[in-house]
Amino acid sequence: MQPQMQYAAVAQGGSMRLAQPQYQQMAQPFVGGVGSSMLMTNQTFVGGQNHTISVQGVVEKITMLLQHGSPLKGQVSEIFEQVGPVISPTGDPHLELSQLTSFVEKVSQTHNVPLSLFGNVKHDFQRFDFDGDGGLEEHECYRMVKTFLKLYRKNNGHRADDANIPQKTCEEAGLTLTKTLGHGAFGTVKLAEDDNGEEKCVKVFKKTDMNGSGIDELKEEFAIMHETHNKHLAKTFEFFQDSTTYYIVNEPYYGGDLTGIIKKCDDQEIELTEEYWKGIFYQAFQGLAFLHDKALMHCDLKEDNMMLRTTDLSKPKIVIIDFGLAQHAAEHKQQVCGTPGYIPPEVFKSQMWFPKGDVFSVGVMMLQLVIGEVPEIYEPENGPAQQLKFGIFQGGTTPQEMQQKVTTMVAPVDRIPYEMDGLREFIPKCLEKKRANRINAKQALADPIFAKMGGCGCTLM
Repeated sequence: MQPQMQYAAVAQGGSMRLAQPQYQQMAQPFVGGVGSSMLMTNQTFVGGQNHTISVQGVVEKITMLLQHGSPLKGQVSEIFEQVGPVISPTGDPHLELSQLTSFVEKVSQTHNVPLSLFGNVKHDFQRFDFDGDGGLEEHECYRMVKTFLKLYRKNNGHRADDANIPQKTCEEAGLTLTKTLGHGAFGTVKLAEDDNGEEKCVKVFKKTDMNGSGIDELKEEFAIMHETHNKHLAKTFEFFQDSTTYYIVNEPYYGGDLTGIIKKCDDQEIELTEEYWKGIFYQAFQGLAFLHDKALMHCDLKEDNMMLRTTDLSKPKIVIIDFGLAQHAAEHKQQVCGTPGYIPPEVFKSQMWFPKGDVFSVGVMMLQLVIGEVPEIYEPENGPAQQLKFGIFQGGTTPQEMQQKVTTMVAPVDRIPYEMDGLREFIPKCLEKKRANRINAKQALADPIFAKMGGCGCTLM
């Protein structure tokens, strides 16, 4: 499991959040023919309707709207219809780029937030057009609005609290913690048994290690994972706290993550053919496409975050984990988030994730698995983690060196075994340096390489 590291103590295999360069979206004008009609001060916010509203009042209102079951989704739907969606080639109503300015203006007026909050309208459009159909469907507009309302709240001093997190002990929750499975990027992972004798995987977070932003991350992870139902995405059952600790109760996955699959297959005498890898990669794209269909990005896809449901690797079943935490981190635009070596070129350039960035990360993972270049981390009980083996785009000690490597280095696709000609053709489509030339998750699933699945025993959706 690759640890999350601050850049000051870089571990190239671990997730990171680079504090520099600072993202300056709040200072940018709203692009698209509309100037900012609102002024911000520390105390008050002056809207375009000749009234003054305290920033704190707006933050409190947004906090209410971001809660589960709030009227926010209905408000977005109403504005969406007011703007007048057009029918897409696939038959779904969506807003085109030329309509997004009007949509954002109405959101700004409705929720008393400045137009400058939304930054560059073209970037917004590209970031939230998850299916790549040239428009934003209602659920994509909702995700965009929710993202920027959370950003406004954060930039105006909001600090999360745990008042709405249920209070109980593990014993009261019917759980007996049995053993520690590992120490992940966001806490300790333990195995537990419930009152029915069924095993659960419990993430344990000490309150002394958490701040307000961290509590928001836990809430976000639980909300997303609890409400997202797909067999290739991690399942979460419960989120609660006691006097010292937060607990997130998940479904257990017994096969470990993909960092060790090559050795495990060797131990089980399983041949790593192209058909075998195709079955695994297809499932990964199924989970990713489902996330994108819900207008959610992962932003930290790698071997560590792809779990095997069972120890029977003759029929591997893939589950993506940690998407709630990664998504929350990426929404805080002041930082580049992700794991060095998996972050696509455009993120370093813009300090923003786009949906096709997830495809690039999967492309890196696929190539590393096929050619046997999966990063290796040694985590001693005492002392910092040590990088034993680097991935194909890893190396460098500064953000500039990392960016240079992923932007200019040619992916070593020539090292893909000659008998895997399908993957040799497919993987480069995911690793295109220019985002516009890269395929999206839906296109990946429709690629001819996955037209006939077989050899891995996978049950595909």
